[in-house]
Amino acid sequence: MPLQVDSTLCYIKSQEEASIDSSKKSCYPIFNKDKEYESSYNTYRYKGLPPAPISNPGENAVIAVLDAKESPFLFYLSNPTSGKTIFSKTLEEHNANKAKYLSD
Repeated sequence: MPLQVDSTLCYIKSQEEASIDSSKKSCYPIFNKDKEYESSYNTYRYKGLPPAPISNPGENAVIAVLDAKESPFLFYLSNPTSGKTIFSKTLEEHNANKAKYLSD
């Protein structure tokens, strides 16, 4: 299953846009068309991890991985209005959340 992580799209967009306008600080919002970017970093198009890191994790992220909690959730997305993270247990539930929160 592809990872389909928006942070990799953000990385691609920020690299592309920084070459055009270095004052641009954010790659959001992410649009469905962004998922078509041709890049080996695009985890919507290519399975597995990107070819190199896109960021350096902070201490809290490393601690969270080392002390990971059991969870039934496999999918997540961010509500672009509230910034709240919406978790889903199944692909069907996740697709319903995408339709609800992420329609272009």
